[in-house]
Formats: sequence, structure tokens, C-alpha cells
Amino acid sequence: MCRLHPDDFQLIKDNVEIQDLIGGYVNLKKKGATYEASCPFHTEKTPSFKVFPQKNKQNYKCFGCGKSGDIFTFVEEMERSCKSPSDAARLIAARNAIPVRMLDQTSPDIKDDSQEVVLANEYALTVFREHFKTAKKPQWYLHGRGYTKNLVHKWEIGFAPSKYALDYNKESLMKAKLIKQDGSPVFKDRIIFPIRNHTGRLVGFAGRVYTQGRKPKYVNTTETLAYRKGEVLYGLHQNLKVIKKLKHAILFEGYTDVNLIARADCKNAVGFCGTSFTDEQAKLISKYVDYNYVLTDGDKAGDKALANIITKHWKHSIHIKPLQGPKGQDPASLALDYGVDMTDHLKVLCHVKVLWDSAEGQKDKKTDTCLGAIAHYPNGYEREKLIRLLAKVSGYNIHTLLGRINKYTRKLIYI
Repeated sequence: MCRLHPDDFQLIKDNVEIQDLIGGYVNLKKKGATYEASCPFHTEKTPSFKVFPQKNKQNYKCFGCGKSGDIFTFVEEMERSCKSPSDAARLIAARNAIPVRMLDQTSPDIKDDSQEVVLANEYALTVFREHFKTAKKPQWYLHGRGYTKNLVHKWEIGFAPSKYALDYNKESLMKAKLIKQDGSPVFKDRIIFPIRNHTGRLVGFAGRVYTQGRKPKYVNTTETLAYRKGEVLYGLHQNLKVIKKLKHAILFEGYTDVNLIARADCKNAVGFCGTSFTDEQAKLISKYVDYNYVLTDGDKAGDKALANIITKHWKHSIHIKPLQGPKGQDPASLALDYGVDMTDHLKVLCHVKVLWDSAEGQKDKKTDTCLGAIAHYPNGYEREKLIRLLAKVSGYNIHTLLGRINKYTRKLIYI
């Protein structure tokens, strides 16, 4: 079993501010000499989770559920890959580039597999970025899409040529899904978009084509010990400070959408790329926002994705504002047209109407679909407001709908 050198726990504490570390997981608000937030360990309406940044304390405590501790116990609780304070300390040290010593009680080959994947990814990224410097066609392609040198640098964009070598431990590269069984690279002749989770760990990559006709458009890292697609929102790490300040984000489907709207100083974008929007993603973003805008492709698949996003937001008590832009314009061009106030110039759709239009079947079946989604909203007052909107959309009497929704709320209670 690998353990951290006892002296290095204090070294990490001396170099990491507890409010910065915990603020990467929850939306902390300063209250005098302390910080507070809704507790990440239990559901509550009134914040009772306190962080004490004073040098003689550097700890946290929830006065609701009683959970307390320091930076190591917090990360151990929050990260499923951490099984001990040593695991948590190693993770914190790696994120903050703090050199630490390990005491290995058994074998020098024992490693944290999740961190091993991240380190392999970090190595691969240096290779991809180096290749991008001389890749003229990918550079021209991105320039034509509106990328500047600053955007390429901010998003750490790289390139995987048709032939290249990854001079790294083969077992680690396999775990990171960077090479196949025969040792050949997974990513070939593609522009590379690194994917970092909300804490900054490099968990995977997306490789995009840059010529017409090639399919599939994207090749993404498959799930690893460090990467579960449904738990990551692309761009959240880079844009987290702005999102926490504004208390809202703009959700997009694509990597380039998130990258390019930064040209218009829109720095609160995130993407649910490579997957349908999930409960885990909704839960993650709910820590930082009161509401979200969402802009999807205006086709049938986009409408279906939008209905799913709305339902997931309601389930986690997040207000949602679906946006509709002019036909034929992607989010990046809209951002350039309207700038940082893009959302003020686009039509905000009625979320209940969007759900109704995307539901299949006749009037009665559509109503049941909408009621089932509305029933997930935990706040009774907000739920009634949604039902009143549904009454206008469906033509049903409000009292009829209030009666019909009971069967869905009962199911939620007893399932």
C-alpha cells in the first residue's frame, strides 16, 4: 500500500487554500471571516456548510449533517478514486504541482490507476500540442472557423498526425485508451481537444476531422478509470469563475461552440459533448448556478436533446431558458453578431411548450409525458407554475392537471 510521507501532508496544506479547493466543488459565498454553501453531502434548503480558512483552522464543518474535516477528508469524500487520506493528498498534490514523497510498503509498481491515466493524458497532450505547431492544414482549418492563437492556447488544442509515437509506459497508455491492443494510436489525423473535468484533471480527448466527408466527425476517449462522459461538462473548469459569478451558464452541444463564443467575451459556456445530458451533469452544474440558458441545433435531434435537458434541470431545481437563434447560424456566429449580450437578442422559448412539442402521441399522451417531467421538480410552488403553463399549452383545465399529476408524484415518493 502506498502512503504519503507524513511531513508532506503539512507541505500540501501550506500550499493550498482550503476555500479554493472546496470552491472547486461547491459554490462558496464569503460570510465575514468564513465561507458557506449548501452541503455537498446531504440535501438542504438553507446553507449550513461552513469553511474556516484561518491558518490555525483550515477546516470545514456542516452544522446540518455533522460532516467535518480538512482538505484531505473533503477530497476523499468527493472523489470516488480516493480510498484514503494518502490518495486524496496525492491527488491534491498532482493538481497543484506540489512535489511529494511516497512510502511504498509493498511494491514500487503500485499506483493510483486513476491518476496514472491522468498523467498519461498529460504526456500525450504535450505530444499533440507539439505536432500542432507544424500542422498547416489543421491550423488553416481552425483559422477558417474563427480560431485565434489565443483560443488555441486557452483550449490547449493539439493535433494527432497519421503516424506518431507515444514514448510512454504502454500499460498506462492502454489504461488511458490512447493506444489499441496492437500498440497503434487511437487518435490519427485529427485535431485534438483536451477534456478536463471541473477540477482541472485531464481525463480524456476528443479528436475531430478537419476535411470534408470523413466519418465519424469525432473520435472520443472511451470511458476510463478517470473519465466517465456523463459526469463531465466540457469547459466548466476553464469558465468556472465566471459561471460562479454570474450564477448561470450557457449550454451547448459541441466543443467548438464552447471554444468560439469566447471571441465575443462570452465566458460562461459549457458543453455536454459526446453524450446525452445526464443527471450527473445536471447535479454538477446545479452547485454553481440558479438557472441556465441552452442552445441546441434546431433540428429534430436537437429538439429531443432539449426536452431531455429541460427535464434534468427541473429534477435538480435549476431554472432553464431554451434559446432559439436565426436558422442557419451556429452559436459562434451568433456570439460574434451580438457579443457578450447574445442571450438578450435571442428568443427565449417556453420550456413547457418545447417539452410538449417534442412529446410523441396525441394530446393525452403528450400531457402525460409533460406531467411526468414536471413531477420531478422538487419545489411545489415552482411545480404548480409549470402546471399552469401546461394548462395553457394543452388546453386542459388546471384542476384536472393538478389531479392527474398526483399519480406521478406518488410514484416518485415510493420508487
